[in-house]
Amino acid sequence: MLVPMLLVGFGPISIGNFFNSQGDTRASFRVGLVSSAVSIVLSLLLIWILSVFGLLLSIIVTSFIGNVLGHFVLRKKYGLYTDVRHATRLLICSAIPAGVSYGVLQFIPSSAPILGLLIGSFVFLVSCSFLAPFLGALDERDISNLGSMLGASGSSLFSKPLPDVEKRMILFLDSKRKRIFKD
Repeated sequence: MLVPMLLVGFGPISIGNFFNSQGDTRASFRVGLVSSAVSIVLSLLLIWILSVFGLLLSIIVTSFIGNVLGHFVLRKKYGLYTDVRHATRLLICSAIPAGVSYGVLQFIPSSAPILGLLIGSFVFLVSCSFLAPFLGALDERDISNLGSMLGASGSSLFSKPLPDVEKRMILFLDSKRKRIFKD
């Protein structure tokens, strides 16, 4: 079930919801129907050839095909485009901290799952906080959106301090990134 989430930054969750929110359930149904048909054929074929690995491969390929088809319909019908570079930066920005967290968790005993969860979450958040602005995965617009979402949630705990800290960090790291990569 988690394998298709590898493409989450490219919109597989939001595309169907967008179609449904526009009252265009036909588009959502058609994309789902084509994805399901491809999944059935591909799963039967690849499971027969590669067994369990074939099932995993068919899930990944099917979710990719459904995603591409959904983006095609979005572009053709609504004129909406996906910023693939930004989505790729987000994917890299979450993959590297996940790998770092996994590496750190190898030193935590498996008999302490709560401790592992806390340490893994902390390592992920800290490494992602520094990596995201450096890669350009977050910019001032994203932080502004985060601040408005947290402010609208009614929580005064995160509404003010988080955007200020993040904004300072983004401005600092963005200037470093621009000097290094010369955008």
